[in-house]
Parts: sequence; structure tokens; C-alpha cells
Amino acid sequence: MDLGTGSWPVAGAASRRGAVLVVPLGSFEQHGPHLPLLTDSLIVEEVARRAASALGDEVARLPVLWLGASQHHIGFAGTLAAQNERYIGLIDDVLECAVESGFRRVLLLNGHGGNEAPARVAMYNVRYRRRQERGLHLALVSWWSLVRAPDVERAGCRQKAISHACEWETSALLAFRPELVPRDAAPRTGVPEQPPECARWRALVDEARQFAELTPTGSLGLPDHASAAKGEVLIEAASTALVELLRDMASWQDRDGLTGARPERERAGAE
Repeated sequence: MDLGTGSWPVAGAASRRGAVLVVPLGSFEQHGPHLPLLTDSLIVEEVARRAASALGDEVARLPVLWLGASQHHIGFAGTLAAQNERYIGLIDDVLECAVESGFRRVLLLNGHGGNEAPARVAMYNVRYRRRQERGLHLALVSWWSLVRAPDVERAGCRQKAISHACEWETSALLAFRPELVPRDAAPRTGVPEQPPECARWRALVDEARQFAELTPTGSLGLPDHASAAKGEVLIEAASTALVELLRDMASWQDRDGLTGARPERERAGAE
């Protein structure tokens, strides 16, 4: 159900029946010369919408939070960003209000890589303050983490993992908002070459860099290999896995959640 179109008694009824609250996290930032500024927000909202439609009243879905932690994209026109500290506070407030409204299971469904670290801090801050409460489950997952390697193979993607304004994101928008993607504007951007000493540590070490240092176009990956068919496979794979996660989450009791055995998913990577 779309919580924003309901009244406060509707919200109260949803929380009392144990509905999982889904909070889509997006961004408003540059996505190269060929994708809209709302790319992350549009994609994560679509994944959330499909999953919520399949689950009906088992799930309550919030509107996408379009402002994200995107300061590393400042320098490209149009990017709007919250400072990390403010973003932590924003997510903290959303979670606190959700819990105060009676929701005991809240999933932050993320659509922008820069949101992950501050959203995780906010989630743990709230859980720490409410550490005496039993049966409260706050969780975070990014939509691309729900896509398995076999899904990527089935889609025929040349990129095995998401990057930025790439084959994955361009394909996703072509699948459900093709009018927003001027194909002649897609740059032929390969993954930048790195010296061997950098490539050696890339998987282990995080380095603070602005996006303009990585690419002059604002795009990485292989956007010129995108297609609507690939995007439909990726989005459907993510939303199907999200349905599975939400159904499981609805049954988490007290201190259950992810503490016990859980199915291993071969993930396709992260943004």
C-alpha cells in the first residue's frame, strides 16, 4: 500500500497489523549527459512500487526520499546534496517517526551508493537508543545488491556490477521511462584504466575522491550497451528478491531477524 495516499488511521492500522514499512532512498545528482538527475530516485521507487504491489497490505511504502548524500557529485550542474551529518539526522528522524507510529519492521531500500554509510549510521543510532525494545527490526539494502550474478547473465549485461550512469542504470530507465533517455547523448565511457598499484588495492581500500576526478562526463561503465530488455530483467530481479526479503522480514520476531541462518545470495556487486 502507498502510505502517502492514506490517512493517519490508515497508517495506524497498517502498523498494528505488522506491515513492513519500506523507505526508498534516492538522490538528485548528475548521471552523465544522458540520464536525468532523479535517476536513482526513479529506479529505487520503481523497484519498491513493484514489490509493494505484489504484497498488498503486507507492506506500507513511503514516497521516495529524493535528497541524498551526494556531495561527491558536486561540481556537475544540477546536483543537490545533503551533508552527511544532516543526512544522518534526516534518516534518523524518519526512522524515529516510523517507530513512534508503531511500525516494528522498517526497511531502508537504497538507490544511491553515497547513502549507504550515513543511512547505516542513522539506523544503528536509532536502534541503540531503542536497545531495550524487543521485536524492533531496522534494516538497509541497496536494490542492486538484490540482483544475483545469474540475473546479470540472463540480462546479457557486459557489466557484471553496477557503477554510475552505466549500462545497468541506463538500461533500467529505458525499461520504464525511455522518454527520459536521449540515446544519442550516451557517452562511450569505458571503466577508467588504473595503474597496477591502484588496482591492487581497489577492492580493499576506500579513497575519498570527487566524482569529477574519476570521469569528465559524470558517467562510468558502458552506458552505450544499455537496452530496455536488460533493464527489465534487472528491475524485475531486484523487485522479486525484495518481495522475498519483505515476506521474510514480516515474520521476524523479537531478536530473530538476520541472526540465524539465512540463504546465501551470489550478489552482482555494488554501486
